[in-house]
Amino acid sequence: MNRFLIFLFVFGFTTACKTSGNENETKTETAAAPAPVIPQGDYLPSITVPDMEILWNNCNQVDYIYYELPISTSLNDQYSIQQSLRHVSEAPVPMSVKNKCKPISRIFYKNEGEDLMEAEIYFSSGCTFFVFFKDGKPAYSNLMTNDGIKHFNDILAKVQSIQPRQ
Repeated sequence: MNRFLIFLFVFGFTTACKTSGNENETKTETAAAPAPVIPQGDYLPSITVPDMEILWNNCNQVDYIYYELPISTSLNDQYSIQQSLRHVSEAPVPMSVKNKCKPISRIFYKNEGEDLMEAEIYFSSGCTFFVFFKDGKPAYSNLMTNDGIKHFNDILAKVQSIQPRQ
């Protein structure tokens, strides 16, 4: 919980700094981190801190429905759900990447059976991220953390080990 709160604080702070409009801060930030600058309209923004807090504090069930795998999974304890939320990085996904990738699973975040939010998992070579939906439309995108990549690699390896060979 403490690590997540630190993430939320740092995420909120960096978001506030990026929108401050001070050119000197932007130049310093660019010099310190030589990442390409992505124009505002070329990516879905990162999930908001309030939306992540809603999931963190209120979600008591998560269902993963895989599109082409013979499995589905569910989480219903708070620790596991919060661990799964740690798979979401704070970095958004450029639309050029999103549009080249195919989702492997739909995620349903619920509280007492009521949907809080839905997302899709994109997981293939060069595509490791989440797209979160609001009102049935893509609203946010976030890269997957290294722990998330390891988690989904483990799931796919287990599925492949139990599937009969043809």
